[in-house]
Amino acid sequence: MGDIQSPRGVACVMDWVRKVESGELDLADVDGNAWVINITRDKVWFDGLYSQGEGGEVTLSQFKLAVQTYLRFLSDPERKPIEVEFPVH
Repeated sequence: MGDIQSPRGVACVMDWVRKVESGELDLADVDGNAWVINITRDKVWFDGLYSQGEGGEVTLSQFKLAVQTYLRFLSDPERKPIEVEFPVH
C-alpha cells in the first residue's frame, strides 16, 4: 500500500473500503506506515506495528468521512481549512 499520507495512498485505502462495502471481502487488513488498518462493514480499527499499541475503533462511515476529508486537504495546495458536515444519527 502507498502511505495514506499521500493522495495515492488514500486512493489505495479507499479501494480496500470499496471491496469491503461491495462484499468482495469481509475483512481488509491494510498495512502501511507502522499501522495496520482493519476494515469491515461494521467497524474499522488499527493495530500498531513495532510495539506502537492499538488504535481506537470507528464505524466504516466515520472512517470514510475522515479519509475523504483528508484527501480534500491533500489536494489543496494552500491547505485551507475544510468544513465538514457530520451526518446526524
